[in-house]
Amino acid sequence: MIRRGLGEQFKIGLVRYAARTSARDRLRVTYTAPTSTAGAAPKPDPWNFWVFTFGLNGNSFGESSTSNLFLSGNFNANRTTDAWKLSIGTNFNRQRNRYTLSDRKVIAIVKNFGGNALVVKTLTPRWSVGTRITAGSQSSQNQDLSLTMGSGIEYNIFSYSQSTRRIFTLQYLLTANHFNWTAVTIYDKLSETHPGQSAVATMQFNHRGETSG
Repeated sequence: MIRRGLGEQFKIGLVRYAARTSARDRLRVTYTAPTSTAGAAPKPDPWNFWVFTFGLNGNSFGESSTSNLFLSGNFNANRTTDAWKLSIGTNFNRQRNRYTLSDRKVIAIVKNFGGNALVVKTLTPRWSVGTRITAGSQSSQNQDLSLTMGSGIEYNIFSYSQSTRRIFTLQYLLTANHFNWTAVTIYDKLSETHPGQSAVATMQFNHRGETSG
C-alpha cells in the first residue's frame, strides 16, 4: 500500500515532464470526485440513544492490629432525545474496618446504598419539565431510608437536538423529603417528612469515533 501510494505521487510529479515530450499525445488525465454524504440518511443507532456506564472498585490492606476492606460500584443508564430524557442509576459502597486492641477486637462496618430515576419532557429546544426520585440508606448518616421526590424545570445551554454529543443543563426542583432514622435523633425522632428544594448542574460530552472499511 505504501509503495502504491508513493508510485501515484511520483506519477503526478512526472506529468509536467512527460507533457514536454512526444508522449504527451498519449497522456490522459482523470479525476475521481469524492463521494458526497450530503442528504444521506443518518446511520441507525444500535443502542437507541441509550448510554450505559458501569463501575466497580475495591481495595484491601491490613496488618496484625488492623485491616480494611472497601468495595464500591455504580451503574447508570441514560437516554436523551429531542423529546425526552430518561435516566436511572444505582450505587453502593461497603467498608469494613477491624482493630485489635489489648483486650478485644473492634469491627466497624459502614454501608451506603442509593438509587435514582429522572424523567424530563422537552417543551422547547432548551426548556423542559421533569420529575426526579432518589432513594437510599447511609449508615454513616444514621439513615435507614431516605426518599426524595421532586418536580421542576430544566434549562439546557445547548439545544436538546445536540444531546447525543453535548449537554449542559441547569435544573431546579421543589421536593418532598422523607427519612427513617436508624437510631433516635437528638430531636427524639425515628422518622420525619419535610419540603425542600434543589438545584443541579449537569455537564456531559460524548465523542463517537467513526471507522471505515
